[in-house]
Amino acid sequence: MNYEHCKIFYCVGKHKNITKAANELYSSQPAVSRAIMSLENELGCRLFIRNKNGVEFTHEGQTLFNYEASRTPSCLKPRRKSAVR
Repeated sequence: MNYEHCKIFYCVGKHKNITKAANELYSSQPAVSRAIMSLENELGCRLFIRNKNGVEFTHEGQTLFNYEASRTPSCLKPRRKSAVR
């Protein structure tokens, strides 16, 4: 699991919607979907249940989301713009 997978996974989990995550990441929906499928293949389990309204975590996905959010919150959460003086 590399940094890009981590960032995409966190963003999809935060929004519970692949399209919204893609917009935040300045990416396309198919690219985000491919990244999530690649991560699921790498880990050997499904992380999300896809439905017409977005996505929901599987048990494994929720566990990974909680772990990643607590492990490296500064690299996963959006950065604030610093004030320019």
